[in-house]
Amino acid sequence: MKVFNIRNKPCIILGDLHVPAHHPDSFEFIKALKKHYKNPLIISIGDECDLHSVSMHDKNPNLQSPKDEYEEVLYEYHRKGGLYDIAPTLQILTSNHGDLYLRRAEKFGLPQRIIRDRADIWETKGWKWYEEVLLRTVWGDIYLTHGRSKNALKLLNFTGAYGVCQGHFHSKFGIDYYSRSKGLDRFTAFTGCLIDENKLNFKYGSLSIERPQLGSLAIMDDGRPRLHKLNLDKHGRWTGKL
Repeated sequence: MKVFNIRNKPCIILGDLHVPAHHPDSFEFIKALKKHYKNPLIISIGDECDLHSVSMHDKNPNLQSPKDEYEEVLYEYHRKGGLYDIAPTLQILTSNHGDLYLRRAEKFGLPQRIIRDRADIWETKGWKWYEEVLLRTVWGDIYLTHGRSKNALKLLNFTGAYGVCQGHFHSKFGIDYYSRSKGLDRFTAFTGCLIDENKLNFKYGSLSIERPQLGSLAIMDDGRPRLHKLNLDKHGRWTGKL
């Protein structure tokens, strides 16, 4: 488990991006958050890329081949104003989509030692990946994981943390508070996501009554959580307001 001491330092926790199926304004949104919080630690909650082409489930035949998807992800990471440009030292939670190529390698019996490092694959020297992260704040530790349980209170009690933050569940975006005898209330939070639900990658959820909630979470420099919704106008584009 990786521990980051963020006492008196802000942190931005990005919702699932699923590049290249991310919302077209998601990078501008992240850039605005970075500017607003002034030199924050930036963490991706996971599913930073989609990798639909190597999914273990049925694939949409109208989407890219593995080669084409890989090249599009690389382009979106490295273009001017892309994710690597905005966050060259991004810290990332391992996740079901982000790790699809490793799961494929396991399925076909390939030993991990012959698999290229993630940062090498994505040409992102400053990015690092962790299964779990603890944020050390003035009020206690905040536990971050991609998505261990929809029952966030159960996870909070299991970890004994001051707060718990997860992604993965695209329709869940919010903070719940639980009182304690001293100090700030404990909390659980879900980041929502930063996807474009109109992309074919998400056709599987088109009939669901639960819609994706677009946004991210910030831990302010006093250790308190704050939600930031990616508010859209009638054309489905970001309004530009945090």
